[in-house]
Amino acid sequence: MNRRTMGCQHRPLARGRTCAVDACDHGKFHVNLGALTLHIDETQLRETVATLEEALACLDARDRARPPRLLC
Repeated sequence: MNRRTMGCQHRPLARGRTCAVDACDHGKFHVNLGALTLHIDETQLRETVATLEEALACLDARDRARPPRLLC
């Protein structure tokens, strides 16, 4: 199905190299990650972003805790 036959217009909100987010007329957000598309509401979008930010904070903390790697 294409977007026009569903009667739903998508409005691009953000584009990146690995992800895109569109808003549609039905109040949903379409989060595209490669071959995966999530159709979620605003609350779910915000919670997903918060979870991803938490994961990145854990990665940053892990990287700061590692001693620098020295090559011979």
